[in-house]
Amino acid sequence: MYPSRPSNSVLGSTLLLFALVATGCGAEDATQPRADASTSSVDGPARESQDGESNGGANDAGVDPTGTTDEAAWSVAELDDEAFAADTLAGIVIPARYDAELEPYQVELLELAASAAERIPYEKPRATAEEGVAVTALRMDAPSVALEYARRVENWRRGSLVADIAMHFADRDEMELAEKLAERAFRIARGTEQEDPQSWRRARIAAKAGHVFVLAGRTGEVADLLQGLESSDMGIVDNARVKTMSDADFEQYLTSVELATQAGDLELIVHTFNSCVELVDRFWMDGTRRERLEAAMRSYWTKMPIPERLKLTMRLAEVAMGKEDSAKALAYLDEAQDVMDSARWLPRHLLPMQAELAVMRVNAGDGSGGRAELRDALATYDEEWVDMTDIWRAGALRPVAEGFHRTGDSAQAKLVYARVLEDGNVNPNVKPRAEDLSATCCSMALYAFEPDAAMLSRIRALRDGLVQPKAD
Repeated sequence: MYPSRPSNSVLGSTLLLFALVATGCGAEDATQPRADASTSSVDGPARESQDGESNGGANDAGVDPTGTTDEAAWSVAELDDEAFAADTLAGIVIPARYDAELEPYQVELLELAASAAERIPYEKPRATAEEGVAVTALRMDAPSVALEYARRVENWRRGSLVADIAMHFADRDEMELAEKLAERAFRIARGTEQEDPQSWRRARIAAKAGHVFVLAGRTGEVADLLQGLESSDMGIVDNARVKTMSDADFEQYLTSVELATQAGDLELIVHTFNSCVELVDRFWMDGTRRERLEAAMRSYWTKMPIPERLKLTMRLAEVAMGKEDSAKALAYLDEAQDVMDSARWLPRHLLPMQAELAVMRVNAGDGSGGRAELRDALATYDEEWVDMTDIWRAGALRPVAEGFHRTGDSAQAKLVYARVLEDGNVNPNVKPRAEDLSATCCSMALYAFEPDAAMLSRIRALRDGLVQPKAD
C-alpha cells in the first residue's frame, strides 16, 4: 500500500522557493506588475536575418530583395470579452514556415483521423480523440497544423492544446510567441473554470502556462499559478525549472528530491524523478553528479509502482542513446526488461511496453534481440486475441505495427497495420471503432508509414462506415 496523499503545503512551498531561487527571482521580481494575461497580446516582431535585415513583420510588406514574398508574421491578437466568448482561438496566426514539411499522405491521414474522431457521438471522448490528432501534428513538428485541429475541439482541451503549442515554441526559444500563446491558454482556462468547476482542468492548463513563464523568467507569475496546483501538475513546471537552474543550485535541487521522497506523495515523486532524468541528460559527462542523481532515484525505486519504474528506466536508456553510449543504454534496457518480467500484465498493457523496448533495443545496437522481441509480441497477441475484449485489441497491436515499421520491416508492418484496422472495426458501437481508426491514422502519420492505395481505400471506407447502429 502507498501512503495516502499528505498536505503538500510545506513541500510545495519548499519546491516553489527552489524554483524561484533557481530562476533568479527575488522578492522585487515577484512583485513587478505585468500586463494582464487576459488582454496582453500583440503581433509578433519582424524576424531578423543573419545579416540583421528584416525579412518581414507585422508592419512590413514582407517583400525581400529576391522578389519572393515571405509569409505573414505570427499574431496573437488582443480580444475583447465579446470576441473571446465567440471564439477563444480568434486572432491566433501561426505561419506554416514554423512547420516541418509533411508528405501529402501524412496530411490525408491526419484529416482522416480528425474526421473519424468527429463521428464519436459523445462530447468528452470526441474531444479526447480530436486532441490526439492535434497532439500528433505537434509531435510531427507542425504547430500551425496542430492549431487548426485545436480549433475543432469544443471543450477545455482546446485551451490545453494552445498551452501545448506554447510549450513547443518555448522549448525552441521562440519565447515571445510562446508567452502570448500561454497567456491566451490561461485566459481560456479561466473561462473554462466558469463553465466547468472541475479545478484540475484549469490547473493542468495553468501548469503548462507556468512551464512557459519559468523559461521566460516570469517567475512572479509562476508563484501565482502554482497556488492550488496538485502534485500531478507541479511536475510540468518542475520540468522547466530544471532546464533553467544554474549548476550552483545542484545541491539545493537534491535536497528538494529528498524532501519529495520523504513526503511520500507518489505523483510528486514520479514528476520529481522525471526531472532527475532531465538532469542526468544535462550532467551526463559529470559522472559524480550523474551517479548522485541515479542514487537519489534508486533510494525510492522499490517503493514505486512497477509501470513507473519501467518508464523511468526506459527514459534513462533514451538519454544514454542520445549520448551515443550504447553499452549503458543496453544495460538500462536489460534492467527495464527485468522490471517488466517481474510482474504479470494484461496483454493490452504488456504489448505496447514490449514493442517499445524492442524498438529501443534495436536503436541501441541489439538488432537481433529487438526484432526477436517484436516477433514474440506478435505471437503473444495471436495467443491472447481470442480472450481479449474487442475494444482493446487494436490498441494492443498498434504499437507492434509501429515497432516493425520503426525498425525497418515495412512489409511486416503493413500486414500488422492491416490487422489493426480490422480488429479495431469489430465492435458494433461507433465510439470504440472511431477511436481506434483515429488513433491508427495518427500512428501511421506520426511514424511516416505510407499506406498503399488499397489500404488507404479501406481506411476511407472504415471512416465512412462510422454510423451508430439503429436500435431495434
